[in-house]
Amino acid sequence: MATHDVRLVNRLGSSRSPYLRAHADQPIAWQPWDGASRELARRRDRPILLSAGYAACHWCHVMARESFCDPTIAALVNAHFVPIKLDREEFPQVDAFYQLALAFLGVAGGWPLTMFLLPDGRPFAGGTYFPPDPRGGLPGFAQVLARLSDVWRNERERAEEAAAALMAAIESRRPAVNSRSGSGREGAADGRLEEAARRLLQDVDRQEGGLGRAPKFPQIPAVRLLWRARRLSGIGEAAGDAAETAIRAMVIGGIHDHLGGGFARYAVDRAWRVPHFEKMLYDNAEILALLAEMAQSRPALWIARVAADLVGWAMREMRVDGIGFAAALDADSEGREGAFYLWSRDELEAVLGRDFAFFARFHELPPDGHLEGRIVLNRRPLAPWRTDAEDEARLAELHERLHRRREARVRPARDDKVIAAWNGLMFAALADAGRVFHRREWIDFAQSAFDALMNVLDDGRGGIVRHVFHGQQGPAAGLEDHAALARAALALHLATGERHFVDIAAGLAQEAHRRFHDRESGLYRLGEEEGLPFAPLAESDGPTPAGTALLLEVFDALALLEEAGPWTAYAESLAQALGRIAAVRHPAAVAGAIAALDRHRRPLHLTIIGPEPADDPTMSEWLEAASSHLPPGAVLVRRQGAPPARAILCIGTICGPPMVKADELIQALKEETAR
Repeated sequence: MATHDVRLVNRLGSSRSPYLRAHADQPIAWQPWDGASRELARRRDRPILLSAGYAACHWCHVMARESFCDPTIAALVNAHFVPIKLDREEFPQVDAFYQLALAFLGVAGGWPLTMFLLPDGRPFAGGTYFPPDPRGGLPGFAQVLARLSDVWRNERERAEEAAAALMAAIESRRPAVNSRSGSGREGAADGRLEEAARRLLQDVDRQEGGLGRAPKFPQIPAVRLLWRARRLSGIGEAAGDAAETAIRAMVIGGIHDHLGGGFARYAVDRAWRVPHFEKMLYDNAEILALLAEMAQSRPALWIARVAADLVGWAMREMRVDGIGFAAALDADSEGREGAFYLWSRDELEAVLGRDFAFFARFHELPPDGHLEGRIVLNRRPLAPWRTDAEDEARLAELHERLHRRREARVRPARDDKVIAAWNGLMFAALADAGRVFHRREWIDFAQSAFDALMNVLDDGRGGIVRHVFHGQQGPAAGLEDHAALARAALALHLATGERHFVDIAAGLAQEAHRRFHDRESGLYRLGEEEGLPFAPLAESDGPTPAGTALLLEVFDALALLEEAGPWTAYAESLAQALGRIAAVRHPAAVAGAIAALDRHRRPLHLTIIGPEPADDPTMSEWLEAASSHLPPGAVLVRRQGAPPARAILCIGTICGPPMVKADELIQALKEETAR
């Protein structure tokens, strides 16, 4: 029987991705993103329907219910396309490439991503969510399929011309961004911090907090950049206030889960009242890291409480087998978005009884609700920094009462993929927050989980995989996995003093350089090509800093921690490349790079010189002082020397005089972090 006569079957049942497995019983003959599927398209001379999403994506579920389960639509797909389903969390480089193509088609990106490709993988048409039938100004998915299958059969040259034009546009962008023309030293020298902060301040929502309007995302890399700009003269006060206002707005809003802890992906409204209810590990890791950074210079009980609630949520609801944390919680349960989190006024009154009036003083409870008549808990009337300890303690008891009632509901599904990069971000955040908030148990968990995860990520061939799912290893790790795990190892070294974490970081960084370095641009690729025309570069931030920004921080730290090695050369080369990117991009897209460049210019590092603690009891006091007060991202260097112990604090190329008392060190670090 000829190959093209063989009926396609759905191959997702044994997938290592819960998102793909959820599509295994659909009538569409979905194939995974692999060489066999792409070869199948070439042999059958059919266009590829590429559908990319992730397990916690609400609109992905909607399109699956409406279209992918429809027999008529499935028949169209199976007859005319090779359908490939992609978990964008498994192959971020593949998703990034086709999101870029979609942008050149003039369509705002997002998920579900729906792309139509030539058999060789070049895109020629696409969109995001399509309803099954025309609705809201969008064409029906059945219409789109019929039209594009007709183009392929009868006007193929149009598809090929569109693909050629798209690829030419994508290629033309690469030299413009990646050109090595010019020294790039200006970008690397000053980090463009002040200019970036000024431009970000233009986008600040001064009424509701945060950046932009609706929908409103946390954009933590950009908020962190504003926070770090607070030390600048002129705009520093405005930048610091904008960052703190953004975090406060998230904390009191519906994006914050006031009962269970943690934060949702984004708010659908400008005022942060109504979230899109999915919870992602990476958002919460980034928020925890920023809370720890803020707490060092502006300690506040509410910051510590929010951080503790966030960690409590992660430990209680996201922990997986002692090796780290699951990727996400779904937005939906029982087929409805936010069903797990929403309340009716009657239900609140029934649970709280006589305490309802007290509760209502501190929460926004509109009679018509926030979403389809139901209430999203907000702390807008009386924020936690405006209440006393007695009221907050009483509220905590009421929150716990509501939390117990909520636990009886059907829970949102959890995506149990343990993703290397996202866990690296969380481990680093736990290590830093553990130091700042004096929670040794957070550091201990991060340390044990890091070691356990590194073991299960080992691919047996000298490399690591991107994720594990119920014992199954995922595809090869990419740049962000190596960079985030290396930075986590350095944060754990700072928190514990254990030298083996430096060795792990060095190994991961060297492997990242070997596998992903792009000689032409000086930047690094997101990952392997994986069947793409070319692998995209890690140029811009997403909800987390770009892998190149994380890697620059790692290179800079290793250059201080290791007396020999290529790290200084690697850091200088990458800083030059990132400086060129920062010069041409809006700072919201490259905030992580600008922050890393600023730290590259003025790294904070502390050298403690003295004997081992066993030989000089005062060394333990020095090390404890350093661990408790050094800001996140700082570097602690140990040097052997004769007693008495002493410490030298350097910022950039300027070092202070040796300090011979731990109290001096604590005071110097407090003054530095308070700026």
